[in-house]
Amino acid sequence: MYCTPAPNAISIRSLQPCSSCEPAKEQLATLSLRHKVPTIHQYREFVEAGGLMAYGTDTSDLSRQVGAYTGRILKGDNPADMPVQQATKVELSINLKTAKMLGLTIPLPLIARAEQVIE
Repeated sequence: MYCTPAPNAISIRSLQPCSSCEPAKEQLATLSLRHKVPTIHQYREFVEAGGLMAYGTDTSDLSRQVGAYTGRILKGDNPADMPVQQATKVELSINLKTAKMLGLTIPLPLIARAEQVIE
């Protein structure tokens, strides 16, 4: 069974990261703009390439965590005895230039919460 969207409904896509998407991020942004489809990504690099928004792990913070874990292992800690960790810092990035091209208005409270805003 298929649903017909409301006349003024906005279609939005969430693009999950994959190794084949990374080199094509500019092309993905261009296609989403051409077809007027807002996109939400996991990493800010896609927003810098022209995507609308990203909400996901801060890759710099994640790299620091990996480095700290690696250091502990190199100093002799047993990996089996180390606790499992997950990302603790997430970031919101918004591309207002893309929003304008899509005819969208991003609420000011959301803009105020963003770590990165591209104008």
